Amino acid sequence: MTKNVLKLTLKKKWFDLMMSGFKKIEFRTPSEWIYSRLMDENGNAKKYDLIEFKNGYAKNAPSFYCEFLGWDIEEHPTEYFFGSEKIITEVGTIKIFLGKVL
Repeated sequence: MTKNVLKLTLKKKWFDLMMSGFKKIEFRTPSEWIYSRLMDENGNAKKYDLIEFKNGYAKNAPSFYCEFLGWDIEEHPTEYFFGSEKIITEVGTIKIFLGKVL
């Protein structure tokens, strides 16, 4: 069975936190690019089974897979803490929810 995979690139700090299973939400600034990955031409949510995260753009960059649990749009500015790292989201920020690291 073929799996539908959303492919995203991360900086090392976030890559490491996600690969360890510590950070379970990926935040993206709203853009045509991210919406084209998440929605079809009719505005319906695309269905994914997995997310492949790569650390950078090199051909042999480290990567890992995790379960895709859906996405949402931030409705209120919110503070999130991942250990010593803090992220403050704005209204409209895309939140992609991660399941188990595979």
